[in-house]
Amino acid sequence: MRKGLLLLICSFLSLILLVGCGTAKNNNPSDTPDPSTEEKEQASGAEEAPVNDKEADNEEESSEKIRVMEKNISYEINGTSHEDTAFLKESDLQNYSLYVLPEYTLTGEEPGKDVLYLTENDVHFMRIEILPKDVNVEDAIETIKGQLSAVSENVEKITSHGDSDWLSEASIFEANNDEDKVSAYFIPKQDYFVKLTIFSKVNDDYKDPFLKMAETLE
Repeated sequence: MRKGLLLLICSFLSLILLVGCGTAKNNNPSDTPDPSTEEKEQASGAEEAPVNDKEADNEEESSEKIRVMEKNISYEINGTSHEDTAFLKESDLQNYSLYVLPEYTLTGEEPGKDVLYLTENDVHFMRIEILPKDVNVEDAIETIKGQLSAVSENVEKITSHGDSDWLSEASIFEANNDEDKVSAYFIPKQDYFVKLTIFSKVNDDYKDPFLKMAETLE
């Protein structure tokens, strides 16, 4: 009787233990995927997919700033056509570069001013000034007129830029006497202004090669 009861109790306890083990295995969190974890992984993958447009733009701008070292330039002097290979030069005093013809020299005159001159005869030269975008335009133009009035009382405003489309928005003034001819250009750019003053001679005019070199200024 006792042996039978004891055997029944042992069987009952064994059954309880088996049921408990099965429940524990089914509730093991390591075997069940966590929905929040999957969502985080998917979100992370989605964030890495798009291309960084800003970095791509910076790389494109960087490549656009690279300039070749030489460039052919066509120009006229006293009605005679010429074509030569100009070489890229950087200003030592201002933030720009341009292509300079072999017979010319670019040098710094003073802070904020450079001079590009005919090497064998420096009476022919062009002064280059880069002015900030917030400069007072009216004052700058009045200064130009005052400088040209030292050459002649008759300072002429030039309204035609010929085939030079890059001068379409420029303010152009010119003065000359029996010997000297001075032309001034105030040219708006995207982030700055360029002021060019070209000094040459009435009967020996080198204005065109200076302008063709200035057109390459960046």
